[in-house]
Amino acid sequence: MTRIVTTSADDRNSTSIARADAVDHCDLPPQARDLLDRLNHVRASGRGWIARCPAHDDRQNSLSVAVGDNGRVLVFCFAHCSILEIVRALGLRVSDLFPNPQGRSGALNSRALGQPVRTSEPLAVPAYIPRRLAFAQRVLTRNATAGWVREILQRYHTNVDAMHAFEAGVLPPWRDRPARLAVPMFDVDGVVCGAKVRPGFHSKSDDLRGSRTGLLGLPTLRAMPDARVIVVEGDHDGLAVKAAFPEFSIVAFPGVGRWPRGFTDRFRSRDVTVVPHLDEPGQAIARRIVQELHGVASAVRIADLRTVAGVGP
Repeated sequence: MTRIVTTSADDRNSTSIARADAVDHCDLPPQARDLLDRLNHVRASGRGWIARCPAHDDRQNSLSVAVGDNGRVLVFCFAHCSILEIVRALGLRVSDLFPNPQGRSGALNSRALGQPVRTSEPLAVPAYIPRRLAFAQRVLTRNATAGWVREILQRYHTNVDAMHAFEAGVLPPWRDRPARLAVPMFDVDGVVCGAKVRPGFHSKSDDLRGSRTGLLGLPTLRAMPDARVIVVEGDHDGLAVKAAFPEFSIVAFPGVGRWPRGFTDRFRSRDVTVVPHLDEPGQAIARRIVQELHGVASAVRIADLRTVAGVGP
């Protein structure tokens, strides 16, 4: 049997999987053992395990791991990280979650053959996402003065110029659905990797497709290379702040704990102000961003909007 052993308080950043003397007698398939070995803070839970999700700044064991009837490793993040994001963060491939005919995972086979293990694989962004975003941008341009467009812009405290800066658009009303914001996310190369769609009323985002590891508003960094940068949380805040402060480059990350990896160089030699939410998770992610950009950005600080605008203490 496999025993879960948590390290002492002095070393809480790691949790190991301790096995019985004979690993061959363990009832777990090798692909499950390999994945559990790579996770932190692993604990048994029901018929499986929970652990810290490696794809976001997890502090409460959001990742659930189990083994299916066919030996396939079942992985689910309650913070809604995708399987691709999880396996990439662990240096694995999706295929490594499945048993192969020899009963060994792909990662184990690669190591046994002395071959390097792939640490990433391309994210296949559905082709409809760029097309849908282009359509939404055309709708915004052609209907900027329409009442239903003005209503949704007012609800999100933004304007047409801010929407264009984010390369965002509006999906028109259709049947019983209201007009909706469509805001693209960009990968480190500046390519659309996903889209966030919000309904035209005060409710949560109803659609998130493609990768969740991109940034919103990245085009404002390219368009305004000498401007100060404000980093905020969420597309709603990003669009509102861009409308209020058009002279700044505005970048938004798509949720608490979701500051994506690989974007540090995008902020090289830039003056960056991080404007977090006032709750503790927001403050924590702000501190993490400051740590990552320290020594890369020319200046980086945490502030509130009154300080940014120069009207507060």
